[in-house]
Amino acid sequence: MIGIEVGPEAIADDLAKLREKGLLALKAGAGTIRLLPPLIISDEQIDQAVNVMKEVLA
Repeated sequence: MIGIEVGPEAIADDLAKLREKGLLALKAGAGTIRLLPPLIISDEQIDQAVNVMKEVLA
């Protein structure tokens, strides 16, 4: 489990943008994005997820 602090004012918009690009994430607390990758995730899938997060959260 991994959490990314984005702030309470940005979380809803960021989660929607991640979801639009195919990355499922959850809200944890007021301003934290929670990532719960499966144990069988591939390196390619990790790279794709990181690229989507860089694009959305930049």
